[in-house]
Amino acid sequence: MNGEVTDLWIMGWVLGAAVVVIAASLLITIWLVALKIGRLAKMALGVAGEIKAATNSIWALGAANQLTEGNLHALRSIEARADAIARALDNQGRRPSP
Repeated sequence: MNGEVTDLWIMGWVLGAAVVVIAASLLITIWLVALKIGRLAKMALGVAGEIKAATNSIWALGAANQLTEGNLHALRSIEARADAIARALDNQGRRPSP
């Protein structure tokens, strides 16, 4: 009977040690994966910064388009006024020859 109790104690210690080793290995694995995720996140953030710097000019196109549209409206206004002046001069017979 004493031998059986000792065997059960030894088996309990071995199983307990196995559980501790498995839990420790899982924790170490999780920690290593977390470190790798951190390194990859830093690398991705650096690449995102490069992409942002490379695409800033694209975002400025909206402002350039607005400026161009404003110029187009001004030019159309000038053209309409020039046409009105030309018609008025034609009606008076004083249109300069080109």
